[in-house]
Formats: sequence, C-alpha cells, structure tokens
Amino acid sequence: RANLPCPVYTDTYQQLVAQGSRPANATIADLISPFELKQADSRKAVLLIHGLTDSPFTYHDLAQVYYQQGYTVRTILLPGHGTAAAALQEVDADDWRKASVY
Repeated sequence: RANLPCPVYTDTYQQLVAQGSRPANATIADLISPFELKQADSRKAVLLIHGLTDSPFTYHDLAQVYYQQGYTVRTILLPGHGTAAAALQEVDADDWRKASVY
C-alpha cells in the first residue's frame, strides 16, 4: 500500500518537491517519510520526533511554522514505525534514543 498514489499535498510536501527531495506525484510512503526543510543561512534548527505509532507526516503543518521563523526543520522516522504494528515488538526505547542523535 505504501506505493499507492496519495492525493494529499501539504505545503511542506510541495516545498520538498521544489527542493528536489520528493517526486511531484506523491505516494503514501513519500508522505510519511522523514524530511528536512533547509534554511540556507540559519544556525537555528529543530528536530521533530513523532509519537508512538505515528510518522513524520504529523509535522507537515508545524514544520512550516518553524521554517517561516527561520529554522531548519528535520524529522525522523523512529525504528519500528511506518510499517506493520508487529515491527514495534522488535525495538525498544534505546533504539529510539539512538535514532534521535542529530
């Protein structure tokens, strides 16, 4: 299902297409994938980490708020997320801590 077309196009997704990091025709996988909105000359950055059973898609709207305030915005997809729920049985909090090192 992850490769099915997705008709949802957020402002963040459109910006990622313009940056060349996403295809114009989105799939579900494209929308839930981690992303980064880079500010050319900023030393400010924010790392957005989603909650349990969620994905970086949750932060498409909030990412725009930070980006418009001059921040580089980066998201991650925590291990065990974005696939089947059974994948959560194979990870623990230490895996998530390691994934958040930026």
